[in-house]
Amino acid sequence: MSAKQQSILANLGLLLAAAIWGGGFLAGKFALAEYEPFTILAFRFLGSALCLGLIFCRSLRHTTKNVAKKGMLLGILQFVGLSVQLAGLDRTTPGKQSFLIASYVMFVPFLSCFLLRKRINGRELLAALLTLAGIGCISLNESLTIGLGEGLSVGFAFLFALQIVLVSIFARNEDPIRLSFFQFLSAGLLAAVTALLTDGIPQSCSLLTLGSLLYLIVPNTVLAFTIQNVAQRYTSETATAILLSLESMFGFLFSVWFLKEPVTAKVVLGCILIFAAVLLSKIDAAQFLKKHNVGIPTPKQP
Repeated sequence: MSAKQQSILANLGLLLAAAIWGGGFLAGKFALAEYEPFTILAFRFLGSALCLGLIFCRSLRHTTKNVAKKGMLLGILQFVGLSVQLAGLDRTTPGKQSFLIASYVMFVPFLSCFLLRKRINGRELLAALLTLAGIGCISLNESLTIGLGEGLSVGFAFLFALQIVLVSIFARNEDPIRLSFFQFLSAGLLAAVTALLTDGIPQSCSLLTLGSLLYLIVPNTVLAFTIQNVAQRYTSETATAILLSLESMFGFLFSVWFLKEPVTAKVVLGCILIFAAVLLSKIDAAQFLKKHNVGIPTPKQP
């Protein structure tokens, strides 16, 4: 398989992960009706680690300490990031936070430049700006003011961007399944300890909550995060950030379909901006013009 084909498959995989995470907004909403946030995180990540452990037990036996440490680092970062997100959400509105956390598409190019010494691509940076504007049109319903909740939300965006860059570094040389297992295990253990200290032990579980937890465990975590870790071997960090940010659009579309949320012209504009950003991030203008024989005519020599 050529590098171009691998890149296409990787991008399609990331798009699938974004769609799965979009559905996770509904699953999380249903689960929160009965369980506290850290309890949900504990079930989600420990259940995901159990699934990977059962499926890939033979491969996981050969995990080196170095891979385990890298996976645990990702898990700790993930738990801290989600904790910051929850603290921010407690102090601001969901509409503001969904806009602010999407700013991770802005942080990724700069973190890649700092950590990987990669030159910032102007085309990808413009695509990131368009994505941010599009998500703002979809999510932001009131005037934006900066407070503690908003600051924490931006902090989560930075941590998630850092996670994307670290996954890109680790996944190029390490087995992504082993990385994912220790990522889920460490995040789940931290969430479980926090849940026992703050939320207590759950006393019941309705059928809707059980179904929501199963969705969060299997497709939303095991499948989607593993797809991300594998796909990032074959595509750039900025393209990953932009494609994964589409989860906001998918989440809105699923809400419209299942919860009958209203569609406005502002939302339609947001979807158009995001779609344009994805196209811009994946189409090299020079190659496109050359391929289609489009260019500026040069004057003939006398």
